[in-house]
Amino acid sequence: MKLLPQLPTIIGIGFCTAVSLLFGSLACAQSIPAVHLINRSSQNAVTVLNSGAPFVTDFRGANDVTLTALTGTVHSLYTDHYGGSTPGNNPGYLTSFVGTAATGTGDDTAGGFIGLESDLDTSALSLQYDFAQPLTSRDRIVIVDVERNEQYRLQAYHLVSGAYQPVSLTGWLHESFSGQTGTIPNASWAVWDPAAGTLTSPAHDPNATMNEPIDVLTPDQSVDRIVFTKVAGNGGSALIQIVEPSAADIALPSSFFAGGVPLSQGVYYLSFSNGKIFGYYEYLSDPHFIYHFDLGFEYVFNALDGANGVYFYDFKSNDFFYTSPTFSFPFLYDFNLQAFLYYYPDPTNPQRYNTNGVRYFYNFSTGQIISK
Repeated sequence: MKLLPQLPTIIGIGFCTAVSLLFGSLACAQSIPAVHLINRSSQNAVTVLNSGAPFVTDFRGANDVTLTALTGTVHSLYTDHYGGSTPGNNPGYLTSFVGTAATGTGDDTAGGFIGLESDLDTSALSLQYDFAQPLTSRDRIVIVDVERNEQYRLQAYHLVSGAYQPVSLTGWLHESFSGQTGTIPNASWAVWDPAAGTLTSPAHDPNATMNEPIDVLTPDQSVDRIVFTKVAGNGGSALIQIVEPSAADIALPSSFFAGGVPLSQGVYYLSFSNGKIFGYYEYLSDPHFIYHFDLGFEYVFNALDGANGVYFYDFKSNDFFYTSPTFSFPFLYDFNLQAFLYYYPDPTNPQRYNTNGVRYFYNFSTGQIISK
């Protein structure tokens, strides 16, 4: 299994900013919906909840979420940073997330992400979220920093004829991400028990903190209410936030890959309807990363151009490429050279592109064969 390469700073800033660098000015607002922890009345969630009042705020629309502290208190609005040069396997919707200080969602930088922090020294906190627009499989419940001796429980409900009915969590997707650790999740990460709805830190040295590991839960049905409860873990705290990633962030990086045929051990083979061959590749833990058996490590941006095109950030050359099924690969546009390239196949193997381990390209601007 290939590990994620370290991303340069330009990837950490996300698609919007990267394309701005390539094509000029491009306005970027908050990248995706997140629950505002400072509401339209400039109230702070911590102050309101700890006063015993409900906190009404925005998520997808105006005042469409109500938070209530059923028991216990919350501690703070806490900012983490998930981008930079060591994002581990963090998903692109977090490393590129841009929230604002004014709404209590971020710090106006890519990867700066604010969550609502549970109290450090009580195991009695129970926090309820009621959604005017139900959560669906589009949404992600992000829980950060479950470690030490901590355990948290999540309960979900669907509103039926005016009554809240419990929802099973057994079909929910659970994903573990690096957070600020910069490493790939391992046995130190929290264990998800869908039957009990609990995230439990494994038994280990309570002083061996991991620097904000992330657990993400995705509902498999409509959810109108969730209750997040700290069950155990004095001296530790976790953060919770709910986001709605864009479709491009949670699907395959582009329909460019729609024809990929799964082989064995996670390997895919892709050829296009025009007979051109992309070749062999595999997705890494974030599907925007691929390992192409000839190109090497690539980070994929959906070009959103109607042609199923993609931008590749190429780790070997530190350049951006563009290609598409109709343009079509093995033709590439190199933004650094500002030239169209043709990636030569291996003459001894028409399904491969490397020749003795070297990548050869024809540069249409200069009429020369280059390697890079």
